[in-house]
Amino acid sequence: MDDAAGTGRVPPALLSRWESALEDPTLWRFRPVVVHGDLDAENVLTAGGAVVAMRGLSQAHVRGPAEDMAWIYASVPVDCLDSIEGRLRSGPHRGRGQASAGSRRAGQRG
Repeated sequence: MDDAAGTGRVPPALLSRWESALEDPTLWRFRPVVVHGDLDAENVLTAGGAVVAMRGLSQAHVRGPAEDMAWIYASVPVDCLDSIEGRLRSGPHRGRGQASAGSRRAGQRG
């Protein structure tokens, strides 16, 4: 992070987001899931602003969701990341017994 910040090429808002992510332990608790393994623009088919199909699944395997998220973080506009991270925090990849933010507010376990 310090090296990236030192270049002066990384926007301050992005550096702040990275620092917050690294300090948030809930982002590092996950259960291995099936990942695509080769996400890129050629393998994600969209229509009307929504993902409608995926192709190139020959490299799918079980691993941490961060593998596929790397491409997403590198590809989507920064203003979309909050909604993506919100979905990750409440999604099915959560480990058993770990409550999502929404279920904690409702007094339920996730």
